[in-house]
Amino acid sequence: MYKDIKLNGIWKAWPSKRGPLPRDFYSQPEKTADWFDIRVPGNWQTQGNFGDDENIVYYFTTFRTPPIAEGQNLLLELSRVFNSTEIWINGRSVKKSRDYYVKSKTNITKHLSESENNMFVKVSWPSKKDIAQHEMLGVYGEWEYEKEDMSPGGICGDVVLRVVNEIYINDMVISYEFKELNWVEINLRLNINSKKDADIICDWQITPENCQGTEVKGSAPRSIGRGNSYLKLSISVHNPLLWYPWEQGDPNLYRITIDITESDQLRDRKSQTIGFRKIEERNGSIIINDKRQFLRGIIYLPTFIHSEAVNRDVLEKDIQLILDAGINTIRLFHHIPTQELYDICNENGLLLWQDIPFNFSTDSKTQNYILRRTVYLHNSLHHNPSLIIWGKPSKVDTKYLFKEKRRLRGVSKVKKISRTLKKLDNNRLIIENIKYYNIFKMINSKFNYSTQVDKFKIALERITVTKGKLKIISNYGFPSFPEIATMVEVAAEINNKSKTSWIHLPDENNIYYQRIEQQLPLDDFERAPTFYMATQNFQARLLRYYHELCRRYKYKPFGGCFMYFFADNCLIVSDSIVDYYRRTKQGYTATKRSLQPICVLMDWPEESYIDGDIIKLNIYVINDTHNAFPSSVLKWKIINSESEVFCEDRKIVDMFGDDSLTVETLRIEVTPEFVPGNYRVQLELELPTQECLGNSYQLKILE
Repeated sequence: MYKDIKLNGIWKAWPSKRGPLPRDFYSQPEKTADWFDIRVPGNWQTQGNFGDDENIVYYFTTFRTPPIAEGQNLLLELSRVFNSTEIWINGRSVKKSRDYYVKSKTNITKHLSESENNMFVKVSWPSKKDIAQHEMLGVYGEWEYEKEDMSPGGICGDVVLRVVNEIYINDMVISYEFKELNWVEINLRLNINSKKDADIICDWQITPENCQGTEVKGSAPRSIGRGNSYLKLSISVHNPLLWYPWEQGDPNLYRITIDITESDQLRDRKSQTIGFRKIEERNGSIIINDKRQFLRGIIYLPTFIHSEAVNRDVLEKDIQLILDAGINTIRLFHHIPTQELYDICNENGLLLWQDIPFNFSTDSKTQNYILRRTVYLHNSLHHNPSLIIWGKPSKVDTKYLFKEKRRLRGVSKVKKISRTLKKLDNNRLIIENIKYYNIFKMINSKFNYSTQVDKFKIALERITVTKGKLKIISNYGFPSFPEIATMVEVAAEINNKSKTSWIHLPDENNIYYQRIEQQLPLDDFERAPTFYMATQNFQARLLRYYHELCRRYKYKPFGGCFMYFFADNCLIVSDSIVDYYRRTKQGYTATKRSLQPICVLMDWPEESYIDGDIIKLNIYVINDTHNAFPSSVLKWKIINSESEVFCEDRKIVDMFGDDSLTVETLRIEVTPEFVPGNYRVQLELELPTQECLGNSYQLKILE
């Protein structure tokens, strides 16, 4: 309804480490002539004249007062500021705020001059010694604690002026409850600001956004007082088209629009996208719209360290890579991204697990602040149908980021965060990761264990499982080097054998170095490129193994699996399957093969076989969709190194929806007919739709 006036562009800035400012600097705009230029939005670390370890930077800009009619207001909004701000306009303090995911919004009408206005903004990013006082930074806080040269500080979102009427909607929170599967009760909470007592009309309209659903309209008269008024509206929607994950149906969305009129004049309008879906936990499984859902997930860290580089195009490319890999759930690991990522997931039917970014810090005075932030996150994200899980803060997850020697305190606050979320949200699950776990202990005695996978036990030291009946495996992975094309771009000499010649690893935490060296000693490789690709190959085989293991045992006992992690946000050796330049590694290819909704799998063969051994391997068919595929055809064949078929067979498979079947046991004795060498077991599953799915496993026959 109102045209935004963006103040983005080149501002002036002064880093505090260059020298102190006068106490009343905010009243001396003429002193900014010698300040440095800085781009807004932008991170100060990516611009000249600012060091890697800046903690306080002062910004300055001017703006003209826009035309404002009598009774109207001018709001100032700052978004994605890392991490604390204090704002002065024309020499007067107008606003203090903190936390990058909180939009700073304030009415500055009374502070304006008739023409030119001076605005100073103090932006603070906590230093290492102050990090304990900033308990809701999540992974960003650990970057500061571990890597002081990785600072996301700066004004990284738009700075906006907005002219509003004397009555305007300050905030709108949407929640809903299923009375029955075909009847939804929407609850709207409006925060309305007014300069006077007034009688208003609240008109609402719910319209289908990407579907052919029914439109719903209505209105209700209300009386409001001067200042902030809080109104509640209830709206019934019958037979709504439900929002489904991408493999189960269409992600149907609606847009709800609220108009506020007073004296037959439209005063304000606000709209928001919403989707209706029902979720519950039942018998250790997640149920969405009365359909059981196995979560094939991946952990997603902040897209880039410097969020100025993140936009919708970048996020859409990431999400498309994730969808192409067959993944249906993203875990937003201890950070809050921009609303654009939630929008993309809403539109594509991609599920979200949102961690609460609590750092287990010590300040007892911050308890109310933490609960307020929890409420804020709920209110600002609740309308997103893709968000199905709140991740309760976990000491296990925190140790994944922290140095082991750092004490973790504040457990009592975690319980209060959990209780707060349970009171606020009955339409999402609240789960917690617990100790690093040996998942083999959770599997029944029928598990076919192969000595070939002994080397993959290295992942067990970091694997976690969720607390309660719902067992979701998380954090399995292995570090690998980026793609060779990336290495060529960033390495001075690709043949340099040093694993760390081109990359910064923390001096006190060589966890990636130790894990790689344990499995792939550098001395075993003559050339660096061979070593780089060996790390990718090992990562790919490890990921494939755990993907397939969790899928074979879906619901018995696993309700989902989440690998660690999707993509690098800087140039680094890591567990990612996509590097900083968004080039896919071998681990991505293995994931794409293993995590499609329908797949055919087999027990992993032993390292090798000799004459007289019995090869006994079960073949499985997994169907995570709710569509039945009767009379599917399973084919298997063993092929030698000359691409000749050694033996083969086929079987008709009746596959039900949401099914996991052991359809065949491959049992073959190794006889002299097996010439020593390498063989391949080729699996094919032909569906009635003519789609053909495949997989393959290596056999090694020794003399």
